[in-house]
Amino acid sequence: MKIGMVTANQEEYSVRLLYFLISKTQKPDYVILVRQGLPARIRKNLRLRAIISFIQERFINKKGKNAPQLRDHLAHFLETQIIKVPDISLIQACKREGVTCIMVSELHSEKTLKFLRQAGTDLLINAGGGIFKSGIIDTINIGILNAHMGYLPDYRGMNVLEWSLFYNKPVGVTLHMIDRGIDTGDILSFREIPIEKGDTIDDLRNKSAIANFIQFSEVIAGFSNRDIVGRRQLPEEGRQYFVMHPRLKSYVAGKLSEYHIVKAQNNDK
Repeated sequence: MKIGMVTANQEEYSVRLLYFLISKTQKPDYVILVRQGLPARIRKNLRLRAIISFIQERFINKKGKNAPQLRDHLAHFLETQIIKVPDISLIQACKREGVTCIMVSELHSEKTLKFLRQAGTDLLINAGGGIFKSGIIDTINIGILNAHMGYLPDYRGMNVLEWSLFYNKPVGVTLHMIDRGIDTGDILSFREIPIEKGDTIDDLRNKSAIANFIQFSEVIAGFSNRDIVGRRQLPEEGRQYFVMHPRLKSYVAGKLSEYHIVKAQNNDK
């Protein structure tokens, strides 16, 4: 089975994923690294979502130097798996491990499409590569795997981690196929993220990467053994969510300390 990976501006995540898959004897045949030029980055940063993220980051940074340091749950997980990830770039990691690395300026560039047409890829892993159009979708034999931080089909769209907490629903990652819609492809698996005392939203986002890695590996193995079947999503199922207002995010962050109590109460019903 031929496996590829696509990423953009998430090199640390991709290097870790690369070494995790290698440890599972599922080494990707190639990695496509999207590195946009300065004009494209400026256009991207002018989008509303980027502006909101920028404001939030600046606001958080102004809280002071006493803010708690983020915990790297993914790094700890890899250590428990005895997986050593060198502190090198994605390009260096690919070179060291004998993985072809293709650098492109745009995801849907002619260079990307030409390479994929010739590659004969069975599964393509989306490791933060962007939005895929039919030109790429149609070149992959089985499909493109995407990890969505929310329970599909109930929670599609943006900030679904926060929306799940808002409605006291399970927090986790759905692995699904990418199709021409947004979060509407066939569902392959769901893995709930454990919420521990003291966890923040950032902690849960970091933990989600662990669920991503495990599910990518399990699904690749499932397709290799031909014992995995996707569950089709119906258009009328679920709901589309959008960027959560910062005030609501603050409210949700406050609910995390009570999450175990609420969950226990719901389980008793």
